[in-house]
Amino acid sequence: MEVNRDTKHQVAPLWKRAFAYTLDIAIQHILTLVIAVVLALYFKGLDMMLPMFYFSLVLHFYYDVYLVGCYSATPGKMILRLSISTQNGKQVEFFRALIRASPFLLTSVISSWLEFRQLNQLLTIEPGENAWPLLVNAPQTIFDTICVFLLTADILCVFLNQDRRALHDYLAGTIVILDREFSDSSQSGAKIAP
Repeated sequence: MEVNRDTKHQVAPLWKRAFAYTLDIAIQHILTLVIAVVLALYFKGLDMMLPMFYFSLVLHFYYDVYLVGCYSATPGKMILRLSISTQNGKQVEFFRALIRASPFLLTSVISSWLEFRQLNQLLTIEPGENAWPLLVNAPQTIFDTICVFLLTADILCVFLNQDRRALHDYLAGTIVILDREFSDSSQSGAKIAP
């Protein structure tokens, strides 16, 4: 699919997109740290892992699906005046936001499940038993390698097309643009060429 080039939207510059992502990660980590401290007051040791997993999943869903579906942007993108739209310039609806976030949500769930599985196996080791085979977790290592490969491909994709779309943007039919109010008053950034 092609981006509707009749729109006056400008493709978001890579530096803004990268900085917005960095801000989003920082905000999510701060929220996670606050919740971890609160949970540590109520749960002892490993008992807080499952609530942390649920919180992390809800946070990712809220951040990447709800906010994008309702506001067409995450807080980092809002701060840098970027938004996510469909290829023809319309607001991203909830289902499209879910499709856009699904690779990240799916890999987070699978990775967390593999880590919990490994941790549970480590907790069942008797004193004096060799834990090394459990520490070298082949499924986790293979999955992590696949995730790194996919993330790298996702990032490299933005350098290979004029619309600076990542793989998850192609999957959902979206594009990251300068916010409408901002792009109308600014002449900087890469315009979508006819």
